[in-house]
Amino acid sequence: MRNVLQLWTQSDLEESASALKSAQEQAKRSANDVAHLSDELRQQNDRNATLEKQRRMHEAQIKELQVVTHARIQLDSTTRTRPDPTRLDQIRVSDKVCGLCLVASGPVGPV
Repeated sequence: MRNVLQLWTQSDLEESASALKSAQEQAKRSANDVAHLSDELRQQNDRNATLEKQRRMHEAQIKELQVVTHARIQLDSTTRTRPDPTRLDQIRVSDKVCGLCLVASGPVGPV
């Protein structure tokens, strides 16, 4: 009877060892998945921060353009002329490294 118990116990130990090894391999795969997902999340957060910064910058540029446009319309209304949207000397927007920048300018090219 004792041999039967020893065999049963040995079989249980082998089965438990196999289950433990399988669980450890699954834990390693899960840890790799977590690391990968963590990297992806970090990249997405960085991208979102960059996009949010650009959005705020563009909103500020739009507000500046609105102010300049409004001022120009007010100026034109005092002289009783309508603004000509095709004239570059009213508002000139130039492309800079950081984005759009307003430039107060006189006439550009032939008027």
